[in-house]
Amino acid sequence: MLRHWNRHSNLFPEDNVALAVQVSRWRVVTVLKQRIITALILAPLALWGIWSLASDTLAMILGMIFTLGAWEWSRLVGLESHLGRIGYSALFPVGFYFLYPLLQQGNWPLMVLVIALMWWMMALMSVITYPRSSQLWKSSSMGRAIAGLLVLIPSWAALVLLHSEFGPGYFILLMFLIWGADTGAYFAGRAFGKRKLAPQVSPGKSWEGVIGGL
Repeated sequence: MLRHWNRHSNLFPEDNVALAVQVSRWRVVTVLKQRIITALILAPLALWGIWSLASDTLAMILGMIFTLGAWEWSRLVGLESHLGRIGYSALFPVGFYFLYPLLQQGNWPLMVLVIALMWWMMALMSVITYPRSSQLWKSSSMGRAIAGLLVLIPSWAALVLLHSEFGPGYFILLMFLIWGADTGAYFAGRAFGKRKLAPQVSPGKSWEGVIGGL
């Protein structure tokens, strides 16, 4: 009886592996379907808005979208109460409101973009030195809050300037570059990904995905 049970129990690891493979494939297909459906719905709407709307109107809509991003970022900050998250998110539309007229004059656009460049250089160094650099962010909710300001506000300003100064064509070109890079990286990584890009930071990313994105 025991021998019979042992012989059949050896099937369980294989069954578990097969089940895990099926679940993994199902997740990939589900994520891919969600991406395709989202793209089919949102991409035409986004392209229409970028091409048709005035820069002032587009700046306001982008401000709403980035404020939603700030709401999500408030979780990274560690804010748990709704009041705290609302207060943090409210900083962004206020910042957009006061920054927008400044983008039309003087050296303010250059200053904002220089600040953004300095921040992203620091962020790159944080990724390179991870996990040592993680202690800085884990121990400081204020640092994570400031990082949100440095990520979202200059990004909003850059998109507004791109649309108002260079026209919707360059904005749409940027969107296609982003969509193309994301799609190429996803499929190349899924099909050929073997060499990990930064396993401690993001285990799913690979050098093959980087090449596919390029």
